[in-house]
Amino acid sequence: MKNQSFLRLAIYVEIWLTGLLLFYFVSPSFFPHTLAKLFDVFSYLIVALLILLHWKKFIYVATTDITILILLGMIAISGLWSVLPDITSITSKAMLRTILFGMYLATRYSIREQMRLLAWVFGTVAILSLILPIAIPGFGVYSNGAWRGIFPYKNYLAIYMILAAMLFLLAALNNRRLHWIAWAKFAIATTLVFLSQGKGGYVIFVASLCLLPLHKFVKQNYKLRSVLLTGALIISCVVAFLILINEKTILVNILGKDTTFNGRVPIWTLCIEQALKRPWLGYGISGFWGSNESIVILRTTWAKNSLSIDNFQLFNSHNSYIEVLLQLGFLGLLLYIVNFLSTLSRIIFLWMSNPVTENFWMLQTIIIMFLFNFTDNGGIISRGTIWIAYISISLSSAVSIKRIRRNRPLKVTDCHNLLSSI
Repeated sequence: MKNQSFLRLAIYVEIWLTGLLLFYFVSPSFFPHTLAKLFDVFSYLIVALLILLHWKKFIYVATTDITILILLGMIAISGLWSVLPDITSITSKAMLRTILFGMYLATRYSIREQMRLLAWVFGTVAILSLILPIAIPGFGVYSNGAWRGIFPYKNYLAIYMILAAMLFLLAALNNRRLHWIAWAKFAIATTLVFLSQGKGGYVIFVASLCLLPLHKFVKQNYKLRSVLLTGALIISCVVAFLILINEKTILVNILGKDTTFNGRVPIWTLCIEQALKRPWLGYGISGFWGSNESIVILRTTWAKNSLSIDNFQLFNSHNSYIEVLLQLGFLGLLLYIVNFLSTLSRIIFLWMSNPVTENFWMLQTIIIMFLFNFTDNGGIISRGTIWIAYISISLSSAVSIKRIRRNRPLKVTDCHNLLSSI
């Protein structure tokens, strides 16, 4: 009896530590500087401890997708070719920590459990981002009225609240017990998306909602499903064509953007030009923005209005794909693309063969991440929860495919029983 109580307590502690890490990685800047620095140091120890508790299964899960392992290896040794090896050494450790933590999530928790954990974290983030700006004048709000909540930038608030809104919406539609709580959280997250005034976020939010009918289509019989999906594909192509030929009207008149995406295009163009000088392996993790090659961008674009010259290395290209190209070159970008396509194909197979909410959530989530990565940094090779969630989803889908091939049924873990009871 005592052993069972101790085991139950240990699992509770493990779950809470996992949730605390996920919350911290959402927005470290929210914490006071001293506390953030202290927690940042201890997070390495916590991640290492969590992995050691399940090291055998961790090795199995971590080796289910070789592209992630190669990417992890590139990050670990990128100091060898970095233009700023000292900075790369410090930053790459943080990047490795998030990848390893994502691997741990896939090792320890099923997709349903991951959804529940993220619902707790995102729910807390949403409530704090709503209440604190109201309670503390000037907190989390720009001078133009746009909200950023507990985040350093409004675009981060928008993307996290989009992920939260879709998670809560699926919970409300599929869970009759206490569904009103999920609807309330969905309303809060949706409100924050629009309060952020992130126009790119609006587009991603609408696109996410448009994916919902596909989940119903897949549940139909084979012939009807084929007709509905074919029709959806044709409609999507027509809509994409109409958007393409009316790009200027949509950007300028509807979204209030200019045709350079508020100055992003010149930055992207210059970044690609500089990336081509070191095309294969890039400048190393966090190497480019502190190098001499970045000066032309930082002095000729709106970046000069953002940071002082001593902090130029904190700037980014506002495009995750270009950031990977700058840091790890075409080889690193190719590895990510291969991983994304293989992950997408696995999830589509799982979803088509078993159209449960968990499989659809994985598909919807990585599509949201894919779109976000075009307009901002933080979704690939970062220290944020978005990258952690992507790694976990990628490996979880790989594990599920392996189990299907071996004809082994998925098992409900002790964590699921505890997560359901909290």
